[in-house]
Amino acid sequence: MSWNMTVPFSNYTSLYFDTGKIAQSNGSSDAYYQPVGGSGVPELKINIPYSLDITDPNATEQQCLAAITHDPTFSPITAFHKGLLICIQTGNGVALIEQTKNLDQSNTLYLHEVYWLNSSQ
Repeated sequence: MSWNMTVPFSNYTSLYFDTGKIAQSNGSSDAYYQPVGGSGVPELKINIPYSLDITDPNATEQQCLAAITHDPTFSPITAFHKGLLICIQTGNGVALIEQTKNLDQSNTLYLHEVYWLNSSQ
């Protein structure tokens, strides 16, 4: 499965990688895209296992899982740029996320996701 996500910049913008959905919520979600404290700097805080140790935009599910296992990341992402790649492990599968455009003046985040559902699902 794959989908594009246009993520607005505001408090509590929630991302759900299993479905490619975005919502305004302060409940549990896979990630939040929001300003850092009072600074207004955009950050993507991912609440599930992920890695930035991926360089191939055509990476496979196995390559993403290996990156997450061998080089997990725990800090929020603030260094946004076109081509940024993120591998994410959800409860139901694995996602490869690519930032498809640089942030615009409104700090909108443009992402493309390839999602592999667990074979047991």
